[in-house]
Amino acid sequence: MSFRHYVITCLNVGVYSHRGVRGNDELTGDAWMEHRVRLFETFTLPGIRGQRCRNFTWLLFLDIRTPPQYKLWVESLRVPNLVPLYLTCRGLDGERIARTVVDHAAPGDYDLITTELDSDDAIHENTIGLIQQRYRPRGRTWAISFAQGVILDLAGRQAWLMDYPYHLPTLIEPRVRATSVYHYPNDQLPTDEWELIPQAPYWLQVVHGQNVANRLTDGPNRVIRRDCPVPLSALGAFHVNRNALAALERRQGRSDDPPYDDGSQSLRDSSICRANSPSFGSG
Repeated sequence: MSFRHYVITCLNVGVYSHRGVRGNDELTGDAWMEHRVRLFETFTLPGIRGQRCRNFTWLLFLDIRTPPQYKLWVESLRVPNLVPLYLTCRGLDGERIARTVVDHAAPGDYDLITTELDSDDAIHENTIGLIQQRYRPRGRTWAISFAQGVILDLAGRQAWLMDYPYHLPTLIEPRVRATSVYHYPNDQLPTDEWELIPQAPYWLQVVHGQNVANRLTDGPNRVIRRDCPVPLSALGAFHVNRNALAALERRQGRSDDPPYDDGSQSLRDSSICRANSPSFGSG
Protein backbone atom coordinates (compact mmCIF):
# COMPACT_ATOMS: atom_id res chain seq x y z
CA MET A 1 0.00 0.00 0.00
CA SER A 2 1.23 3.49 -0.81
CA PHE A 3 1.13 6.54 1.46
CA ARG A 4 0.78 10.30 1.32
CA HIS A 5 2.43 12.38 4.01
CA TYR A 6 1.09 15.72 5.24
CA VAL A 7 2.81 17.98 7.76
CA ILE A 8 0.22 20.16 9.50
CA THR A 9 1.12 23.59 10.90
CA CYS A 10 -1.43 25.99 12.31
CA LEU A 11 0.01 29.49 12.03
CA ASN A 12 -2.69 31.92 13.18
CA VAL A 13 -6.14 30.30 12.96
CA GLY A 14 -8.53 32.19 15.22
CA VAL A 15 -6.14 35.08 15.86
CA TYR A 16 -8.12 37.51 13.69
CA SER A 17 -11.53 35.85 13.94
CA HIS A 18 -11.77 35.84 17.72
CA ARG A 19 -11.86 38.72 20.19
CA GLY A 20 -9.14 37.30 22.43
CA VAL A 21 -5.77 36.45 20.92
CA ARG A 22 -4.69 33.03 22.21
CA GLY A 23 -5.87 33.76 25.75
CA ASN A 24 -4.69 37.39 25.86
CA ASP A 25 -7.48 39.97 25.53
CA GLU A 26 -4.99 42.87 25.41
CA LEU A 27 -2.84 41.53 22.58
CA THR A 28 -3.76 42.63 19.04
CA GLY A 29 -3.70 40.23 16.13
CA ASP A 30 -0.96 42.17 14.35
CA ALA A 31 1.25 42.29 17.46
CA TRP A 32 0.88 38.54 17.90
CA MET A 33 1.51 37.94 14.22
CA GLU A 34 4.64 40.07 14.01
CA HIS A 35 6.20 38.09 16.83
CA ARG A 36 5.09 34.73 15.43
CA VAL A 37 6.37 35.51 11.91
CA ARG A 38 9.85 36.12 13.33
CA LEU A 39 9.75 32.82 15.21
CA PHE A 40 8.37 30.99 12.16
CA GLU A 41 11.11 32.40 9.90
CA THR A 42 13.83 31.56 12.42
CA PHE A 43 12.78 28.02 13.34
CA THR A 44 9.89 26.39 11.49
CA LEU A 45 10.53 27.53 7.93
CA PRO A 46 14.27 26.68 7.80
CA GLY A 47 13.57 23.28 9.36
CA ILE A 48 11.06 22.44 6.63
CA ARG A 49 13.23 23.80 3.85
CA GLY A 50 16.16 21.79 5.14
CA GLN A 51 14.45 18.39 5.01
CA ARG A 52 16.48 15.85 3.08
CA CYS A 53 13.29 13.99 2.20
CA ARG A 54 10.92 16.16 0.15
CA ASN A 55 8.16 13.59 -0.32
CA PHE A 56 5.52 15.38 1.75
CA THR A 57 2.98 18.21 1.56
CA TRP A 58 3.11 21.04 4.09
CA LEU A 59 -0.38 22.27 4.99
CA LEU A 60 -0.15 25.73 6.56
CA PHE A 61 -3.40 26.84 8.20
CA LEU A 62 -4.20 30.55 8.51
CA ASP A 63 -7.09 32.72 9.63
CA ILE A 64 -9.34 33.80 6.77
CA ARG A 65 -9.12 37.36 8.12
CA THR A 66 -5.34 37.45 7.94
CA PRO A 67 -4.39 40.95 6.66
CA PRO A 68 -3.24 41.23 3.03
CA GLN A 69 0.38 41.96 3.92
CA TYR A 70 0.71 38.60 5.65
CA LYS A 71 -1.05 36.77 2.84
CA LEU A 72 1.50 38.28 0.47
CA TRP A 73 4.25 37.18 2.85
CA VAL A 74 2.96 33.60 2.71
CA GLU A 75 2.91 33.72 -1.10
CA SER A 76 6.52 34.94 -1.06
CA LEU A 77 7.81 31.94 0.91
CA ARG A 78 8.20 29.89 -2.29
CA VAL A 79 8.31 26.47 -0.67
CA PRO A 80 7.36 24.02 -3.47
CA ASN A 81 5.36 21.63 -1.26
CA LEU A 82 3.62 24.36 0.78
CA VAL A 83 -0.19 24.59 0.59
CA PRO A 84 -1.73 27.55 2.48
CA LEU A 85 -5.30 26.93 3.69
CA TYR A 86 -7.44 29.75 5.11
CA LEU A 87 -10.17 28.98 7.65
CA THR A 88 -12.87 30.88 9.51
CA CYS A 89 -12.71 29.72 13.13
CA ARG A 90 -13.59 31.23 16.48
CA GLY A 91 -10.48 30.22 18.33
CA LEU A 92 -8.21 27.31 17.51
CA ASP A 93 -10.67 24.66 16.27
CA GLY A 94 -8.71 21.41 16.05
CA GLU A 95 -11.63 19.35 14.72
CA ARG A 96 -12.25 21.85 11.92
CA ILE A 97 -8.60 21.79 10.97
CA ALA A 98 -8.57 17.98 11.04
CA ARG A 99 -11.61 17.76 8.76
CA THR A 100 -9.97 20.15 6.31
CA VAL A 101 -6.84 17.99 6.21
CA VAL A 102 -8.86 14.89 5.36
CA ASP A 103 -10.94 16.77 2.78
CA HIS A 104 -7.71 17.96 1.13
CA ALA A 105 -6.40 14.40 0.81
CA ALA A 106 -7.73 12.77 -2.35
CA PRO A 107 -9.80 9.58 -1.95
CA GLY A 108 -7.93 6.36 -2.66
CA ASP A 109 -6.49 3.13 -1.35
CA TYR A 110 -3.49 4.43 0.56
CA ASP A 111 -2.34 5.32 4.06
CA LEU A 112 -2.62 8.92 5.17
CA ILE A 113 0.37 9.99 7.29
CA THR A 114 -0.12 13.23 9.23
CA THR A 115 2.48 14.93 11.42
CA GLU A 116 1.73 17.93 13.63
CA LEU A 117 4.39 20.68 13.69
CA ASP A 118 3.88 23.83 15.75
CA SER A 119 4.50 27.19 14.07
CA ASP A 120 7.25 28.14 16.54
CA ASP A 121 9.15 24.84 16.55
CA ALA A 122 11.65 23.18 14.24
CA ILE A 123 12.48 19.69 13.05
CA HIS A 124 15.79 17.99 12.40
CA GLU A 125 16.80 17.70 8.74
CA ASN A 126 16.25 13.92 8.83
CA THR A 127 12.90 13.90 10.65
CA ILE A 128 10.53 13.42 7.70
CA GLY A 129 12.80 10.85 6.10
CA LEU A 130 13.01 8.84 9.30
CA ILE A 131 9.23 8.81 9.74
CA GLN A 132 8.85 7.46 6.22
CA GLN A 133 11.62 4.90 6.73
CA ARG A 134 9.67 3.55 9.71
CA TYR A 135 6.43 3.34 7.74
CA ARG A 136 5.00 -0.11 7.04
CA PRO A 137 1.51 -0.84 5.67
CA ARG A 138 -0.47 -2.38 8.52
CA GLY A 139 -4.06 -1.93 7.34
CA ARG A 140 -4.96 -0.18 10.59
CA THR A 141 -4.27 2.99 12.56
CA TRP A 142 -0.94 3.37 14.36
CA ALA A 143 1.42 6.14 15.46
CA ILE A 144 5.06 7.15 15.40
CA SER A 145 6.67 9.51 17.90
CA PHE A 146 10.13 10.55 19.02
CA ALA A 147 11.19 9.90 22.59
CA GLN A 148 13.47 12.89 22.77
CA GLY A 149 13.95 16.40 21.45
CA VAL A 150 15.58 19.68 22.35
CA ILE A 151 13.92 22.45 24.37
CA LEU A 152 15.26 25.97 23.83
CA ASP A 153 14.79 28.75 26.36
CA LEU A 154 14.89 31.73 24.00
CA ALA A 155 15.14 34.38 26.73
CA GLY A 156 17.78 32.49 28.71
CA ARG A 157 19.81 31.42 25.67
CA GLN A 158 19.99 27.85 26.91
CA ALA A 159 18.92 24.51 25.48
CA TRP A 160 18.68 21.00 26.86
CA LEU A 161 17.63 17.58 25.74
CA MET A 162 14.07 16.75 26.74
CA ASP A 163 12.38 13.38 27.14
CA TYR A 164 8.80 13.77 25.92
CA PRO A 165 7.19 11.18 23.62
CA TYR A 166 4.11 13.24 22.69
CA HIS A 167 5.71 16.16 20.90
CA LEU A 168 5.65 16.06 17.08
CA PRO A 169 3.22 13.10 16.87
CA THR A 170 2.57 11.27 13.61
CA LEU A 171 -0.60 9.29 12.90
CA ILE A 172 -0.84 6.67 10.15
CA GLU A 173 -4.38 5.76 9.03
CA PRO A 174 -6.04 4.07 6.06
CA ARG A 175 -7.35 6.97 3.99
CA VAL A 176 -10.90 5.59 3.98
CA ARG A 177 -11.10 5.95 7.79
CA ALA A 178 -8.73 8.86 8.30
CA THR A 179 -9.31 11.66 10.81
CA SER A 180 -5.72 13.09 10.97
CA VAL A 181 -3.42 13.71 13.91
CA TYR A 182 -4.90 17.17 14.54
CA HIS A 183 -8.23 15.67 15.59
CA TYR A 184 -6.79 14.47 18.92
CA PRO A 185 -4.68 15.68 21.84
CA ASN A 186 -1.10 14.58 21.30
CA ASP A 187 -1.22 11.95 24.04
CA GLN A 188 -4.65 10.60 23.07
CA LEU A 189 -4.22 9.33 19.53
CA PRO A 190 -6.76 6.58 18.70
CA THR A 191 -4.38 3.63 18.82
CA ASP A 192 -2.42 1.46 21.23
CA GLU A 193 0.24 0.86 18.57
CA TRP A 194 2.97 3.46 19.05
CA GLU A 195 6.37 3.11 17.47
CA LEU A 196 8.68 5.13 19.67
CA ILE A 197 11.96 6.28 18.11
CA PRO A 198 14.40 6.49 21.04
CA GLN A 199 17.54 8.34 21.98
CA ALA A 200 17.82 10.95 19.25
CA PRO A 201 16.55 14.55 19.27
CA TYR A 202 14.52 15.03 16.12
CA TRP A 203 12.42 18.03 17.20
CA LEU A 204 13.10 21.43 18.71
CA GLN A 205 10.60 23.09 21.04
CA VAL A 206 11.01 26.84 21.63
CA VAL A 207 9.92 28.51 24.86
CA HIS A 208 9.25 32.22 24.38
CA GLY A 209 7.07 35.07 25.62
CA GLN A 210 3.91 34.09 23.73
CA ASN A 211 3.87 30.40 24.65
CA VAL A 212 0.55 29.26 26.05
CA ALA A 213 1.41 25.70 27.06
CA ASN A 214 5.20 25.30 26.84
CA ARG A 215 7.11 25.94 30.04
CA LEU A 216 10.57 25.16 31.39
CA THR A 217 9.12 22.68 33.85
CA ASP A 218 8.81 18.94 34.02
CA GLY A 219 5.43 17.25 33.85
CA PRO A 220 3.73 13.94 33.08
CA ASN A 221 5.94 12.04 30.61
CA ARG A 222 8.00 15.23 30.19
CA VAL A 223 11.49 15.59 31.66
CA ILE A 224 13.97 18.35 30.82
CA ARG A 225 17.44 16.79 30.92
CA ARG A 226 19.30 19.58 32.65
CA ASP A 227 22.25 17.20 32.89
CA CYS A 228 22.37 17.32 29.08
CA PRO A 229 22.77 20.93 27.92
CA VAL A 230 22.83 21.42 24.16
CA PRO A 231 25.12 24.15 22.74
CA LEU A 232 23.28 26.52 20.47
CA SER A 233 25.80 25.77 17.76
CA ALA A 234 24.28 22.28 17.59
CA LEU A 235 20.97 23.68 16.35
CA GLY A 236 22.40 23.72 12.83
CA ALA A 237 20.95 20.21 12.45
CA PHE A 238 17.55 21.94 12.56
CA HIS A 239 18.81 24.53 10.05
CA VAL A 240 18.56 27.25 12.69
CA ASN A 241 20.93 30.02 11.70
CA ARG A 242 22.75 31.47 14.72
CA ASN A 243 22.86 34.95 13.19
CA ALA A 244 19.10 34.83 12.70
CA LEU A 245 18.71 33.62 16.26
CA ALA A 246 20.82 36.51 17.54
CA ALA A 247 18.85 38.98 15.41
CA LEU A 248 15.59 37.63 16.83
CA GLU A 249 16.73 38.35 20.34
CA ARG A 250 18.13 41.77 19.45
CA ARG A 251 14.60 42.70 18.35
CA GLN A 252 13.47 41.69 21.83
CA GLY A 253 15.94 44.03 23.51
CA ARG A 254 18.77 41.65 24.35
CA SER A 255 21.53 43.17 22.21
CA ASP A 256 23.77 43.82 25.25
CA ASP A 257 23.92 40.18 26.24
CA PRO A 258 26.98 38.02 25.54
CA PRO A 259 27.21 36.50 22.06
CA TYR A 260 26.06 32.98 21.36
CA ASP A 261 28.53 30.19 21.79
CA ASP A 262 30.58 29.54 18.69
CA GLY A 263 31.50 25.94 19.42
CA SER A 264 31.52 23.31 16.75
CA GLN A 265 29.47 20.59 18.45
CA SER A 266 26.59 19.09 16.54
CA LEU A 267 23.74 16.81 17.47
CA ARG A 268 25.88 13.95 16.19
CA ASP A 269 28.39 14.60 19.00
CA SER A 270 27.84 12.25 21.93
CA SER A 271 29.79 14.54 24.27
CA ILE A 272 26.70 16.77 24.55
CA CYS A 273 25.37 14.16 26.94
CA ARG A 274 27.39 11.03 27.54
CA ALA A 275 24.36 9.30 29.05
CA ASN A 276 22.73 9.17 25.63
CA SER A 277 23.18 7.14 22.52
CA PRO A 278 26.56 7.48 20.78
CA SER A 279 24.81 8.75 17.67
CA PHE A 280 22.84 11.99 17.64
CA GLY A 281 20.41 12.72 14.85
CA SER A 282 22.09 10.56 12.27
CA GLY A 283 18.81 9.27 10.86
